[in-house]
Amino acid sequence: MTIDTLEYVKELEAAGVERKVAEAHARAAGKLISGEAATKMDVKTEIAALELRLIKYMVAQSIAIVGLVLALGGFLIRFLR
Repeated sequence: MTIDTLEYVKELEAAGVERKVAEAHARAAGKLISGEAATKMDVKTEIAALELRLIKYMVAQSIAIVGLVLALGGFLIRFLR
């Protein structure tokens, strides 16, 4: 994300801010916004990573449940003989 720093400076000057101060503020705001804002690609990448982690967790959980059911079934078969 970027900002139009020239337009930003003009807005500040129209509000009574000195040009040097307005330019410094515009540079600082531009650095902050461009450095901190996530792009659509950043968000998509993070969502994909989270989906993969969730799938891995669900598979591991399913394997554990199947193992538990098989173990309990084996125990019940031996117990009922």
